[in-house]
Amino acid sequence: MHVDDLADAAFAALTAPASFGNTYAVPGGETLSYRDMVERTLACLRPPVKLVELPSPLFNLALVAAQAAGRATGLGEAAVRRMRTDMTFDAAPARRDFGYAPRSFQPSAEMFETPRD
Repeated sequence: MHVDDLADAAFAALTAPASFGNTYAVPGGETLSYRDMVERTLACLRPPVKLVELPSPLFNLALVAAQAAGRATGLGEAAVRRMRTDMTFDAAPARRDFGYAPRSFQPSAEMFETPRD
């Protein structure tokens, strides 16, 4: 989900009486599998990076080895579990009540560049 879409949703909900007192799911503009999201992200990098998939037991072993070597320290069991969990949310109520219209997931190489001072 794009931060501008989230900000637009917050401001729209503030002025839409139908939204008062309600909570909403505000997902991105399209439903993607985690794999598809990663694949799009890797494809936009310069040079593009190929996605390599491993069977779960081999991935888990590689993760433990990377963590033991001091790498992938922020990627624990909970994060891996989230990657494998369906996280689909219904944006229809937000669309109906305050016109929520998020953009599709279109990563670009610029998103991954280090900002210059």
